Amino acid sequence: MRVAVVGAGAVGGYFGSQFLRAGFDVDFYARGKHLEALRRHGLVLLEGGKKTLFKVKAYDKPPKDAVADLILFTVKGYNTDSALKKYRSVASPSSIVLSLQNGFGNREKIANKWGHPERIVPAMTRIGVEVTHPGTITYSGLGIIYFGAETPKQKKAAETIKQILEAAEISFSFERDIRRILWRKFMWNVAFNTVSAVTESTMGEMLSDPAVRRLLEDVTKEAAAVGRAEGVKITDADVLGVVGPRPKFSAFRTSMLQDYLAGKPLETETLSGALIRKARARKISAPKTEALHAILTHKTALRKGSSSR
Repeated sequence: MRVAVVGAGAVGGYFGSQFLRAGFDVDFYARGKHLEALRRHGLVLLEGGKKTLFKVKAYDKPPKDAVADLILFTVKGYNTDSALKKYRSVASPSSIVLSLQNGFGNREKIANKWGHPERIVPAMTRIGVEVTHPGTITYSGLGIIYFGAETPKQKKAAETIKQILEAAEISFSFERDIRRILWRKFMWNVAFNTVSAVTESTMGEMLSDPAVRRLLEDVTKEAAAVGRAEGVKITDADVLGVVGPRPKFSAFRTSMLQDYLAGKPLETETLSGALIRKARARKISAPKTEALHAILTHKTALRKGSSSR
């Protein structure tokens, strides 16, 4: 079984290491200093005070015999188009693709460019992980892959994913209503990622401020209204659970906050931008999300402008 990790950063690198640990043949696709470190020293995984070094096959572009049985697609949303073009030779008609990307629109792009939507399995993950140094990933908790079939044609691929994850001893949940699970994660992402980048705050800092907590709740409710309008069975408990207490993750920095502080591009268009487009299509008001999106877009534009002077 050959696994390709397209975007071997924090999430991709972590799950790639778990496949390696289980004896799978894994190709890591990365770039920049992270790629250099993977090639020079291997992948360092820090978890609970324990340090593990994995010798990895790391590439910038696919080798000649690049076709994989399973493709973990974990690039940032703004890199999806370029990655699909660059890593096209990794996929074949029999490859199964598991996109663990944030937001909406990525799977549709993969199907449009690579074809075979029945083999692109809807999925998401909950994990605390960060690239703390080139070639080094720090894991802080969870690491569960949620997946399922949205259409009858995807059931066979989803069953295969179940068998693969069992063999790799990776925690997973095979969901009957994967749309609801994806929307629950989307609500969390739009609220916490966007607000954390605007306020430059950790999860604990946001939840401890009553005004910011109310803002998180309002954005979550806006997202829930859109999801329900699209026919997703989002319960009141789902909405309340998004902004629940998480003392274990009080120091957690969202991926968007990490990217913002590092001066990297942000996944605004697959998160707050995607929600705004969906809301407008349904003629649903989402004023808090629109305001946050505008502020974050303005902040990143100012930063980009100042760096180019």
